[in-house]
Amino acid sequence: MDGALEFASWSNGDLPTTSAPKSRRSLPPELVHAVDLERLYWSLHIKGLDKNTVLPVPRARRLGVRFLDSAANPAIGINAALREIERLRPTPALIPALSAARRRGMALERWFCNELAPCVLSFLLHPVSDKAAQKPMIRGLELIAGLTERRLYLLGDQLSSVDITAAAVLAPIARSEGWAWAGQAWMPMVQRSGRLPLAAHPGAVWVRYIYERHAATRNLVKAPARAWLP
Repeated sequence: MDGALEFASWSNGDLPTTSAPKSRRSLPPELVHAVDLERLYWSLHIKGLDKNTVLPVPRARRLGVRFLDSAANPAIGINAALREIERLRPTPALIPALSAARRRGMALERWFCNELAPCVLSFLLHPVSDKAAQKPMIRGLELIAGLTERRLYLLGDQLSSVDITAAAVLAPIARSEGWAWAGQAWMPMVQRSGRLPLAAHPGAVWVRYIYERHAATRNLVKAPARAWLP
């Protein structure tokens, strides 16, 4: 797959759909919040900001963020919070300065969060071996493999918020040990035992590499003690 070519077509608005079995709204809010918290705390970690910089504020099925810094916007959504973090601590940059790259990054982040994350979380609760059911996750892993075939990161030569989002969404499939939920007792046995064919995919290898390189000392997100039922 020519990842760069496909990426260019996505940035022009031609985003694929995954035929997700569930939307974010139909999933347990705690499960969805955990993915967003992973993105939030990981970004703070990269920026060298203490996690106490922000206060997550669950609002039904959406996660809000309140900054404790008086110079920051007091209460905003998760994506706006990531932009606010960028404003408060511009370096190292996680959001591209060039508008074209920024638009492409936003398109990819939306796809990973809105289209792919529901498929991954649904699979986490109810794993199936049917290849058709795994197709959306394979689609995401293949996209990553294509985009990183000749470079290390999804948008170029340095880590960006897109890499953080993609890795956080696909960590359950890649079985990254840096992921806060790895090995939890409530996880389906197929997950805990490592018998997960998609973990060998080149895209999953990339996810584990990103965790090992950029999140080795994190473990900031509290793992849920039990599974939630849809």
